[in-house]
Amino acid sequence: MTYSPYFGYSWGSFGTVLDQWNQIGVFTILLPFLLFFVLIFGILQKINLFKDNKVVNIVVALVVSLLAIGNDHVSKFLIPFFSNLAIGIVILVGAVILVGVFFDTEDEAFKKWIKYGAILGLIVFFVVLGNTPLFQGFGWQRFWSFLQQNGPLFTFLIVIFVVILVTALTGKGSRKKEIKIPQ
Repeated sequence: MTYSPYFGYSWGSFGTVLDQWNQIGVFTILLPFLLFFVLIFGILQKINLFKDNKVVNIVVALVVSLLAIGNDHVSKFLIPFFSNLAIGIVILVGAVILVGVFFDTEDEAFKKWIKYGAILGLIVFFVVLGNTPLFQGFGWQRFWSFLQQNGPLFTFLIVIFVVILVTALTGKGSRKKEIKIPQ
């Protein structure tokens, strides 16, 4: 606590409080534990695995959450992931606001462009995921060298995928004929 002649004793600035929380493990232990506990408990309640037995759901969620927090890799993955995810969400919210201001959202052409926005959102998600320490070894250079080594295979797979996609979207091909059975 600090003393100020104008305000008396106080906890200091908000940044000081956050630093103290960081030192005692709020961000590396408590918040990830709560996140895991709530997610696991919610999933167990939703799937009704233990027939509406809340005590068992609480114990299972508690044990799994404690085991996950006991693993140091979990905290090292979650902290950068959610930090980068927050930046990605801010960018996407800004894009949605700009789209809402400058475009008519009831237009049919706009609704077709939503698909491209979803693809962009997935790209942002994978870029955020790729910047976490768990996936640092999977950078663009490693991907590019892997692609160069396996180029013919990827070319073949892309051609097959495009053929299947075109066939599915155009609706051409064999269709089942309805057989009428005389009665």
